[in-house]
Amino acid sequence: MQPVNRPIVSPNVAPDPAPVQLHSDGERPEKRKIRVSAILAIITDHYLGILVFAFLWGALVVGMVMRTPRKFAASVTVAPVGNARQLNLPSSIAGSLLGAANAGIQATPVFVARLAHLQGVLDEVARRPIPERRQLVIEGVTNQRLADIPPHKYAPEIEKRLQTSIDRESGTVTIVAALADSGLARVIVNDLVESVRRAYTRAMKSQAGALVEAQTARVDSAAKRMRDAEAALVSFGSANRMVPQTSPLWVEQQRLQNNVVIAQTIYTQAITELENARGKAIEDAPALVVLDPVPDALTPRGRGTVFIGLATFVLAFIIATAFVLVREAAANVYSSADNDMVHLVSSLERLPLIGKRGVRWFLRT
Repeated sequence: MQPVNRPIVSPNVAPDPAPVQLHSDGERPEKRKIRVSAILAIITDHYLGILVFAFLWGALVVGMVMRTPRKFAASVTVAPVGNARQLNLPSSIAGSLLGAANAGIQATPVFVARLAHLQGVLDEVARRPIPERRQLVIEGVTNQRLADIPPHKYAPEIEKRLQTSIDRESGTVTIVAALADSGLARVIVNDLVESVRRAYTRAMKSQAGALVEAQTARVDSAAKRMRDAEAALVSFGSANRMVPQTSPLWVEQQRLQNNVVIAQTIYTQAITELENARGKAIEDAPALVVLDPVPDALTPRGRGTVFIGLATFVLAFIIATAFVLVREAAANVYSSADNDMVHLVSSLERLPLIGKRGVRWFLRT
């Protein structure tokens, strides 16, 4: 018998690794990557449907915008009048600070703009009748009967149509009302200016009334202090006929005379401020001066049709493109018999709103 030749295996040599499994085409398996060329190919295949979808939506939105009536903007430019009287305080740093703090309500541009958006002011405008019409402003704005409009919606409905802007360099305030009815827009702006004036006047008079009461009490206190100081000085003079200079009695006499001068000064200031407060309480302080009234012919506002149409077209194009890409990706995954995808599709087919037909149409099966 001939000896059998067996291969000699060294104990230190590792066995060969398992062979790599190859696909049917003999190539190694590679991870699937998203390629730009594939995305562009899908978009190119469906470009006609995407463009038609985007164009139809753009045309639909443009048609809806064209059907809406154009709005007319009624604007008025006003300037606040700062005529609040300040208290007569000493010309010192403390007096200046106290004067600024006690100057009261000032008709600044910011304050006037805030008044124009107060609920009480807007309610007053909403309840005003429209000249030459048998309806109120709120009825003309909402196109509803007064009984059908809740009272708490009066101010919000008016505020939706208003816009205020402040020019801090010139100190002016511009009030704009935009409505499809040019006459109603003009009425709202004019009534709003008058309501702001009345609101400012009421605030000024209310402040002045409270100030009159406070200053009256202050005058009474200053008068009593002055009478007490004068009585003390008279009593001292009656008891001391001769007062030698540089004596303790002379020092006491100077102190009493200074008290009288201070009390008279305080009383004079209190009287002046009381008269100023009384003048505020009875005067009609205008808050606004109209610089640019509402013109007779209002210019209609543009609808922005071109911008809205282009924006709708671009948005619809993006949505249609995303839909096509997602549909193609889902169809490819489903065709590869992925277990998770198959389970998801079977779950979607059982949904009542989608069903088998919807899923099969989306996956093109």
